[in-house]
Amino acid sequence: MKTKDFLKSKSLILINEGYGYRGLEQECEKLKKIGFKSVRILYGGLNYWRDTNGQLEGDFFDIEALNEISPAEYFVDRNYDDWIIVDVSPAESLTESDVMPSRTNIPYSGNDQKFKLRLERFIGDQDDPLFKFILIVNSDGQNYQTVKQVFKKDKNTHNIFYLIGGSAGYGKYLEDQKTLWNPHKKTVEKCGSCP
Repeated sequence: MKTKDFLKSKSLILINEGYGYRGLEQECEKLKKIGFKSVRILYGGLNYWRDTNGQLEGDFFDIEALNEISPAEYFVDRNYDDWIIVDVSPAESLTESDVMPSRTNIPYSGNDQKFKLRLERFIGDQDDPLFKFILIVNSDGQNYQTVKQVFKKDKNTHNIFYLIGGSAGYGKYLEDQKTLWNPHKKTVEKCGSCP
């Protein structure tokens, strides 16, 4: 876009999946500095667009997965102030050495109304809840479908995302990163017959 001068007078809307706006904010500023007149960011991104019946083209499964976040994607934006992490695992399955210590446990027990009410009450207690992203996690990232159904019926909820692989998947990702940054020192020994 930066090389397309004819777009400088047009209204531009930058969009992503709907979380982690740091990159979009930086790009928005860059475009404004080089002369683009009207650049904005769509809050809620493609996830919001889909949930408000905006038309999307592409693979059905990819569209359905817009609110799923990989451990790597979450890692990049983990320090963004707008995350609320909600662990829907049963309380007895939580461990002290959890890799997501800032999470709040609101177990999903099958009672949709009770769960939704507890979650809404918790979110409402947050500062500026409209600009928060809710990351739903459980121990293994399985069976999010039942929790997703609770919110599929509610068209007012657009900023809920699900961590692929759960806290175990995120923990594995962190371990893999640690290994990449601190590789074990290996020495190669020459064989006796080599020069």
